[in-house]
Amino acid sequence: MKKLQDIVATTIKDLYGADAAKSMELWIPPKNQNADYCFNIGTLAKAVKRSPIELSAEIQPVLQWNDETFRLVSTVGIYINLCLTDKAFIEMLWEPSRGQDLSGKQNWTVVVDYIGVNIGKPLHIWHICTPSIGQVFCNIYRHKWMRVIGDVHTGDWWGIFWRLIA
Repeated sequence: MKKLQDIVATTIKDLYGADAAKSMELWIPPKNQNADYCFNIGTLAKAVKRSPIELSAEIQPVLQWNDETFRLVSTVGIYINLCLTDKAFIEMLWEPSRGQDLSGKQNWTVVVDYIGVNIGKPLHIWHICTPSIGQVFCNIYRHKWMRVIGDVHTGDWWGIFWRLIA
């Protein structure tokens, strides 16, 4: 996220100056917009004292030119929406551990607690999803040289006990 924010802040700084870049923040877009991140150009327009439409027409092509990071840059209302490339998204996921030597932290213990099947209901294909996702996290932490405890809880015991009591 830091790299992404730096790219957008540098673009705004180059176009409108350092003071304008301070007002820029990345957000998760509203639900009706299909994007990974967005930023509000309304606050930027107030800082620069120009129309948001003019600003979006100037900012959008500059950000779209960075095709290694953004696969799509679009303007909807007062938001500039940013859709990341797959490569940029994966780099952003690994960003917190970059530059850190985690091999010396082999004594770290991580507990992954994921939901098992609901024993009060019949089994179906969707019951395989959450254990699979939990196992993915276990594999990632093991790859990062951490000791992993995977714990699965079968759910809805209370429903069964209350039925037996009743």
